[in-house]
Amino acid sequence: MEWLLKAVKKGHALASVALGRIKRAAIAGSVDFQEAEDLFRIALVDANVARLELAELYTLHSEAPQHRLDAASLLQQCYEFALEEDDKELAELCKLKSPAAVAELVRALPRMDTTMRKSAVFVTNFFTANGQPHRRRSDQIEAFWVKARAFTDIAQQASAANRTAAPALPFSPERSGPQTPGANSQSKDARGKTSFGAGGEARTETRTQRLLRMWLSKEAQSMLRPMIEPARRDRSLRQRSAG
Repeated sequence: MEWLLKAVKKGHALASVALGRIKRAAIAGSVDFQEAEDLFRIALVDANVARLELAELYTLHSEAPQHRLDAASLLQQCYEFALEEDDKELAELCKLKSPAAVAELVRALPRMDTTMRKSAVFVTNFFTANGQPHRRRSDQIEAFWVKARAFTDIAQQASAANRTAAPALPFSPERSGPQTPGANSQSKDARGKTSFGAGGEARTETRTQRLLRMWLSKEAQSMLRPMIEPARRDRSLRQRSAG
């Protein structure tokens, strides 16, 4: 054990993984869990297998919803990097453990707050319907944005069609009494809100469209950043160390 501790102090990633396995196997309380987690996280940059080991730690020894989310995300990352490194054995292990991790993630959804639940639903896009990890999460992120934009376009087209087909009313649904023609186009009604496009043209959005636009422009970006940036940083560091 002494030589293993020395190797960990010198920064050997596989030594950190080996010691983390020992701590995980001998878990008797929160101290061992925390030590194992710290050791696996230290090894993440240089040893892809640490992702599998950390996912196992979360799956076997934690019921926390955040750990369910992290376990699934780590397994997909591990699978993707294993394919890049031509480590077929590790890739198969990740595939083997992914369905159970995704199932546990889905079961944890009711215990998550709104923000975490959105992150969890997004992470499930990195897996197939039967829980197998996709080869590249960047492709799935791009596909997600394409679907989101398509949904927005369809909603806008449907809204425009409804406005064209609906007869003009001489009064607002929210008010009684006559109004001047065209007043509804610049007032907030029960279904939508008037905003202005880049060219200054008036544009009426339904509540659903407005919420979707706000979510895509702000909350989704902040949600995606912690998922994308660690993978980019890890890949960059590993490429640098390999060179």
